[in-house]
Amino acid sequence: MATQKFDIGALLPDGLKVDSLSIKAPEDPEDKAARLWRESWSFMVKELLAYIIAFLFLLVIGGYCCFVVARHGVVSAEARAVFPLITTLFGGVVGMIIGKASK
Repeated sequence: MATQKFDIGALLPDGLKVDSLSIKAPEDPEDKAARLWRESWSFMVKELLAYIIAFLFLLVIGGYCCFVVARHGVVSAEARAVFPLITTLFGGVVGMIIGKASK
């Protein structure tokens, strides 16, 4: 397709000027499908993966803490060492959820 230069300013009344002009081609179905796939993949990586990793950490560390408390009893020295870890763990998960929700 040959490009032709056209002076649109000559069509305007005196004193007016063209600030910007843009022409966008319609999106074809293949480009739309590719764009939607990229956007969904980006959402999965950025948003869902963070929640999945946090949930796995919660399960593993929480399960270990429950195992220590169940095996040694609540009043043992091991259980007393685990309780601050449980508090920190849940505080971190709640902080991450609140931080993601506030964005």
